[in-house]
Amino acid sequence: MRLEPWPASADPVAAAVSSMLQAAGEGFGRPEREEMAWTEGLLTAAAIGPERTRPDEWTKAVFGPEPKYEDAEQAQASAAMLALLHNKILDDLRQMREDYAPFFLEHAEDGEEIELATLWAGGFISGMSLRSKAWDKLIRSDQGKLSLSGILASLPGVLEPGVGPEEIAAAQSEALEWIGPAVFEISEYWKAHARRAAPGSVDPFRKIGRNEPCPCGSGRKHKKCCLDRLES
Repeated sequence: MRLEPWPASADPVAAAVSSMLQAAGEGFGRPEREEMAWTEGLLTAAAIGPERTRPDEWTKAVFGPEPKYEDAEQAQASAAMLALLHNKILDDLRQMREDYAPFFLEHAEDGEEIELATLWAGGFISGMSLRSKAWDKLIRSDQGKLSLSGILASLPGVLEPGVGPEEIAAAQSEALEWIGPAVFEISEYWKAHARRAAPGSVDPFRKIGRNEPCPCGSGRKHKKCCLDRLES
């Protein structure tokens, strides 16, 4: 699952702030909603997980290892889009707590909830893989296994072999109600057990420094990667 880089504009970060989440709810078609569900799953795991992850890691996972930005402004706007969604996940968790519901479920059209939930869960697993060793503690714990089951139940492959299509559909439909509480439980688990500061919002307005990791996720410095290519 790969998103296209966020379009540039005269003021790309401001445009991302004002339109990204609104467009996701009102103007996106089915393919865009599928991409956003996967991306939201990945950023949810990144936001609530045992260790901090970097925006350039999200960019690499979402847009691919070498996204084709038109210019530096588009790169900044694309990174801002991910930061905004990351921040919304944390804000909604703080406000809604055990009543948390993922953004994709609020804006899914009739009949697409299960497929979007499957994509969201796949994105969550990809987000866990950013710090796979650090997630082991939760995976091995009884509480963690129970909480993760609320997410993994959206993936058809976790059911016992021989389960029929109707039973799979029924289980996935029931699992839609478990996703939000499972996210909250996992978030609370890592608040109590993680050796890191509490999750914090990411500033989408901050300019990417020349010596910082390039937002494309290459691992090189910005000045030696996309910035150098875009300025030349």
